[in-house]
Amino acid sequence: MAIWSILPFFRMLRKKEQGGGWCDTTDDCLIKVKKSPSTSSTKNAPAASFGGILSPEQTINPDFYNWNRVYIRYCDGSSFIGDVEAVDSETNLHYRGSRIFSAVIDELLEKGFKNAQNAILVGNSAGGLATMLHCDRFRALIPNAKRVKCISDSEFRNTFLGTLKEIGDRPSTGLFINSCYIHDYLFSNPRWNSDGSPRLDNKTIAQAIGDWYFERSIVKLIDTQPDRPLDCHLL
Repeated sequence: MAIWSILPFFRMLRKKEQGGGWCDTTDDCLIKVKKSPSTSSTKNAPAASFGGILSPEQTINPDFYNWNRVYIRYCDGSSFIGDVEAVDSETNLHYRGSRIFSAVIDELLEKGFKNAQNAILVGNSAGGLATMLHCDRFRALIPNAKRVKCISDSEFRNTFLGTLKEIGDRPSTGLFINSCYIHDYLFSNPRWNSDGSPRLDNKTIAQAIGDWYFERSIVKLIDTQPDRPLDCHLL
């Protein structure tokens, strides 16, 4: 089994300047390389601990604690979709995130990922967008797997509410949309599964995702009170 994780880096470093958002201009990308080298491929970033859905502790992560986990560092500024052939000679910016994604995949397939029976592609913030962009591609890589799903943990509340109204009660698609002004639920132990975790219908996000992934129940949980959010008493 495997959890495949794509996520921006700043939650692990807990420094806002290490944020994983897109760079959408040449100047913006250069600033990221110079001021946040760990969000580019110019420097080795320090080790990051695994929490939340990546935690190896059963009490924190009961459904996925014993899975294999892979963490892909966010380093391209475009959710792993860039594929420019010629490097910019003036800036030395490569824009080759798609090739990074492919290289990691190829190595993992050689190491046994092709035999995975259950897998999840996970990302938060800009990594959540990367998850949505790569989900179909990810699923096609392991056609013999029993269960492959994708989770996007991003601040797209209004977009989700606007486009998913007609989703229906299909087990293959799950929703956990609250109104808390908080970034990153999947990789934070207190937010993922603790006494102080946000709850919808009395479920933490860990419980909701476990029920959805293993199809124990339909999960379509939405806080419809954005002006008075439910259960946002977080650490």
